[in-house]
Amino acid sequence: MLFLFTPFNYLHSQEYDLILTVTKDSIACHIDSITDNKIFFKMICNHKWLQTNYDKRLILDYQFKALRKKNIAFKRGTSFLINPNLKPINNIKRNTVFLTGGYFLYHYTATVNYERTFFMNDENLNSWTYKFGYGIIDSNGKIILGTLNSYLGKGLNKYEFNIGVAYIKEPHSFSENYLTFVLNIGYRWQFFGGKLHLRTGIGTPEGLYLSSGYFF
Repeated sequence: MLFLFTPFNYLHSQEYDLILTVTKDSIACHIDSITDNKIFFKMICNHKWLQTNYDKRLILDYQFKALRKKNIAFKRGTSFLINPNLKPINNIKRNTVFLTGGYFLYHYTATVNYERTFFMNDENLNSWTYKFGYGIIDSNGKIILGTLNSYLGKGLNKYEFNIGVAYIKEPHSFSENYLTFVLNIGYRWQFFGGKLHLRTGIGTPEGLYLSSGYFF
């Protein structure tokens, strides 16, 4: 019976042993036994637990119960850890609220926005979000916008690209109510432990914009 439940227990365990190889790979695993020449352990390969062993000459260091599942991120389908200097994906805050002000040739906007991350790649070098905003445009207009956003870059510094639509209600030569495209390119810098951010860029209909927000 114990043998039957062992894979289940490994799968749901909250703590992992750590093996660091001479090639600088970090492996989250469950060490079974250690001899003079080898370390025997279980690791994930192709999404399945596998019993294997390494020659001790290939290992720089090993530690028992050194990792907690919630604090690490794996390369897809394996026990190999993503660069430990990167923030684990599971711990990244995916919601953002922020204020944005834009100005271009006597035309200005001020909006409050909500943004949600729905995709990140393993190394967090690329992420996709959707955003909704509401605010004012010029002195007596209202604007509602929705965009799809892509962020590219390492760590807390990202280039951003936004595309979407905006509904605008204000006196205009062709209509008081109309839809227009949103198209922006900019830069985002996160600080204070990744909890706050500053954004700047240029696009339409906001023109040159500056933004500040909070992640949660």
